[in-house]
Parts: sequence; structure tokens; C-alpha cells
Amino acid sequence: MAKTHMERMGFQDPEIGTPEHDELVIWTEQHAPAWIRKHIETPSDGWTEAREKLLADARKRIERERKSRAEYNKWLNHDNPDQLQGWEKQCHERSLREAAVIDEQIRLIEQEIQSIPGAKPPLAPEFLLEMEHLLTSERGYALGYLDLKATVRYPCYGVWEHKGPYANDRQPSRLENFTTTRHAAFEAKIRIPSLGELLRQLRFYQGNWRRYEPGPFSGNPWIDVPYVVVSRDDHYRSLIEKQGFSFWNPKDF
Repeated sequence: MAKTHMERMGFQDPEIGTPEHDELVIWTEQHAPAWIRKHIETPSDGWTEAREKLLADARKRIERERKSRAEYNKWLNHDNPDQLQGWEKQCHERSLREAAVIDEQIRLIEQEIQSIPGAKPPLAPEFLLEMEHLLTSERGYALGYLDLKATVRYPCYGVWEHKGPYANDRQPSRLENFTTTRHAAFEAKIRIPSLGELLRQLRFYQGNWRRYEPGPFSGNPWIDVPYVVVSRDDHYRSLIEKQGFSFWNPKDF
């Protein structure tokens, strides 16, 4: 079996393949969602902003329809419409038809406003947990394995609008569910005999997967990946945390 780039650089992990290491990785996979809920800030779901935008769009369309409606009033409010002749009668009849269409459109928009929920629809985040995730280079070379890669997909609301040369002003905007992601990497260690070896391993991972794009509505174009050392051997804990990594002792849980 070909060695990974990490192994060729001298990063050997004798714990790989032991029952104790497997048990710790499985424990991490089972409890990673709890760590993420506690330590990673849940992104804004954008519900309030999306709802206000939908309401503002609907009110704007109602205002536009009412302005159009007012243009026909001079014909609709005629004192004796039955006495109209010729082009005046035609204008009156056309105004009646157009006004009826506008009134129906206003009624539909008012129904649309009433249908916009006051409370956000319940959508739970989705956790994807991948054990032994392979890190690869841009050229596809195998670099090394993360014990656990965690991905969380959070629901994020936005408004889809009709735009472009064929957009219809009367077409309503609609609520859409987009996705905002968060990632975390977990490295399980039964023992930490060498702090330097562990930090070099984490830096190697970090150098090849440091940041990611969380999604179109996150408010931040790039987010750093948190690297979490999972171990009961916590005598290097403070030093690991000072170096910018997280430490998770199962006993704390």
C-alpha cells in the first residue's frame, strides 16, 4: 500500500489500527455534534431579513398596482357612463377591464402577505460525519487522513427575486432555503508522547485545509477550520490551546 505524503514526511502514528484508537474515534463521531453545538457559533438563519424583504416587496407591488388603478378612475367615476359614445365609451370599457385585473392582482398580493408565516419554518441542521477523511493536494495526491471530518449544514433563508430582461413586475419574490456550512476536524490520540510531533501533524493538516467557503448567506466569505485534539492525556492541553488548537478530554464531557 502506498504511503501518504504525511507518512513519507515522517509523521508515523503507531496508534492507528489499535482497538483503543478505534474506540476513541467512534466515541468522537458519536459526540461531535455536541461539541460543535457548544463551541461553534450557529450562523444566522436570515429569517427576519428574508421575511421583511418579502413583505417590503409585496407592499411595493401593491403600491404600484394602486397607482395604476388610479389612472383609470377618471373614466370609472364618470357621472353618466351610459351616455358615453365613440372612443370615450371604448376608454371606459377598457378601463373597467383593466381595473378588474388590477383589483384581482391587489387581492392576490394581500393574500400573499397573509400567507407569509410569522414564525420561521422549523428546519434542523444536518450533521455529516466522515471518519478517516482523506486530505488531498490540488493535484489529487494523498496527503493524510483526518480521524474525523465534521460538516454541519445549517438552513439559511433568502429571497429569490425575478430579475433579467424577461422579468415580470407582477411575479412575486419567494422564500428560498439556502445552505450555510460549518466544518471541524478532529484528531484522536490515546497518548501524546511528543507535543512537537502532534503540532507538526496539525500544522501539516492546517496547511492543506485551513479555510473554507461557508455559503452565500454567511456574511463571511471564508472561515477557518477548527482543529480539535481528542484525548484523555491532557498534560499538554494548555500548550495545545495556546497554539490555536482546541482540546477535548472525553472526561470533560
